[in-house]
Amino acid sequence: MDEKHRSLPFTDFSVTFDVHVEGEQVFVSSGATHSAPTPFSMFGIWAIPPGIPVGSYHFGRADNVRPHPSAMTVVLGSDQLSMWARRCPHCTWYWRTEAPGLVAAAVCPYCGKHSEAWDA
Repeated sequence: MDEKHRSLPFTDFSVTFDVHVEGEQVFVSSGATHSAPTPFSMFGIWAIPPGIPVGSYHFGRADNVRPHPSAMTVVLGSDQLSMWARRCPHCTWYWRTEAPGLVAAAVCPYCGKHSEAWDA
């Protein structure tokens, strides 16, 4: 872990989901709270058991389509500086970035090799 950020506290956030069923229709609403006076960002993914990411979930959009019948919504929160951790699958070095790992492919700043978004 980056030595500069080793002692910083984790961001305190919570996510709530409410599921309401009317006949055969299922309504889902969600919300999030963040209690620390620091930057924060959230990212949602669709994942199938045992936790394999299969797509991005876009908060507040009506066109979110479940990519697989068994897919679940997973909400991820950034650290207290609104950064995301990455680990190179080639050289195993750790670094931090402003882009969530499942959004964009990455180039390792240490070895220069490319990795897919889901691979780092």
